[in-house]
Amino acid sequence: MQNHRCLFIIAVGLLVAAAPATAEKKWQGQLLHTPILGANLAGAKVVLGPISGRCSREFGDLLRQDLLAHGVTIVSDKELTAAAAEHHLQLTGPPSGGSAELAHLLGPTDVISADISVCQALPREPIMGSGLPATHISRTEGHFLASLRVVDFASGNELAVLTLRADPTKENESQTSIPEHPAPAELIDIATRQAIDQSRHLYAPYKENQEFVFMDDKECNLRQSWDLLKAGDFSGLVRAARANAESCQAGPKIAAAAWYDLAIAYMLVQ
Repeated sequence: MQNHRCLFIIAVGLLVAAAPATAEKKWQGQLLHTPILGANLAGAKVVLGPISGRCSREFGDLLRQDLLAHGVTIVSDKELTAAAAEHHLQLTGPPSGGSAELAHLLGPTDVISADISVCQALPREPIMGSGLPATHISRTEGHFLASLRVVDFASGNELAVLTLRADPTKENESQTSIPEHPAPAELIDIATRQAIDQSRHLYAPYKENQEFVFMDDKECNLRQSWDLLKAGDFSGLVRAARANAESCQAGPKIAAAAWYDLAIAYMLVQ
């Protein structure tokens, strides 16, 4: 994946240096991504480490429920305590990684911890409508910001860091008087659940809306590649785009476009 991103960056640089290609199209669609942890979670258990900040208990409970719902095995506090006691090991608070002896007893284990820096809901100033009928609006905004960190239990090596951010809003309307603001607790709950949806990128496949510019010049069969992209044949696109890029002899501008299209193709199939 990293090599494909490097290829994409290089291709963009070549394309800019060579000036824009004569023909381009925009593609929009959803890309299916594999979980960020991928193989690091295969066959491994999870320990919920320290979760700090406001809403930490609510977020921790939801995260635990979601992990279990997606088939992730969680090591309970009882299991940790029992394993430590059996082998005369000391536990001082929630585990945060770097516990080689305890990890040896548990098997492959990852530690997920979170630092929540923002979890709040703010009622905004009511908006007074004008005209007849006038619509008055009371809006409440929710805000959640946290850093989710995953480390290997045995070594303490960092496996992933994910920033979670949610800013939902909800409003009430009335044509007779200033309406009540939506309850702050409701917005905090919505924001927290949206953050859980983002956490899921670690351990479950997810879809992401994407828009790409794709070159479809007649030279070097780039238009053929565009037809494969429109048809959703990503595997065929990779084969065709690679052949186009490697054989293109139409000058630096079209050659750069061909390599750019190949980079896009690689990103689409990850």
